[in-house]
Amino acid sequence: MNNDFTKSIFIVGNTLEYVLFETAINSAKAGLPVWYISIVPFNKIPDNIDIPGKEVLNLITFIYLKDYHCLISHLNGIHLWRKTPRVILIDRFDLYSNINEENYNPLCGALISTSILDASSSISKKTNENIFLIVACSTQNIVSKRTSILKNLYFPKTFIHSTDSETLKVINDFIIK
Repeated sequence: MNNDFTKSIFIVGNTLEYVLFETAINSAKAGLPVWYISIVPFNKIPDNIDIPGKEVLNLITFIYLKDYHCLISHLNGIHLWRKTPRVILIDRFDLYSNINEENYNPLCGALISTSILDASSSISKKTNENIFLIVACSTQNIVSKRTSILKNLYFPKTFIHSTDSETLKVINDFIIK
């Protein structure tokens, strides 16, 4: 599923909003168009974020998709995309996949993962450039087996969030080398 131009990483941890927002800004500062996909709209900019200039903000597209049906539909509409991203940030994968719930269906998590990777692969083939996919998941300890299956099957790189600065370094090293 990952081709030579699609690079993906699965980040597990709580309170990743600051890290993902800062990643979007750093990627845009490097000239990379960014899609920030989230199920929950921002109420405010996270603390400690310096708001960049207009030219940087123009490279970041915030996409709010209310559930996994909307996410899958959006990803499957790749032929309709006018602006293609080089960096795709998926926040709150746990809410899209229902991974923390008793009624979790592993097929839903697999469908979302394959759709995200297929869309990224299609973009990389179309643009002949690296596409960076960062999928963030907040989890509880009781579901670590669920996330480990997804990580092992779909994401060659994984990282467990400990501190914001450490996670930012890992992601920045992953994208901007």
